[in-house]
Amino acid sequence: MIELGDHEGNVELVFDSVAGKLTLYVLDAHAENFVRLPLQAIPVTADAPGGPKTLVLKPVPNPATGETPGNTSQFEGVEEWLKASPKVAGRIQELPVKSKTYRDIAFQLP
Repeated sequence: MIELGDHEGNVELVFDSVAGKLTLYVLDAHAENFVRLPLQAIPVTADAPGGPKTLVLKPVPNPATGETPGNTSQFEGVEEWLKASPKVAGRIQELPVKSKTYRDIAFQLP
């Protein structure tokens, strides 16, 4: 979990090295509710073998909650090069949540 601002929201990142997948969830300040975003993609700069690479996290629809691309709290990206390491580190370049935009959000997983 990564806190956004001064207790304004949270981002949860889940890394699956076997599938080469990074999943991002946007949550409210108490991490109790999902926060839907009207985004078509979230660019992430990840440390990769051979140097930094851009990973594009795309919106994930969820029929159970009614979330659709452009109105969802879940984003994920799959890349073959993510399978090369048991951990991943990087930065979310920009994340607009509600009326505020957060920039340069660092992460390291697991």
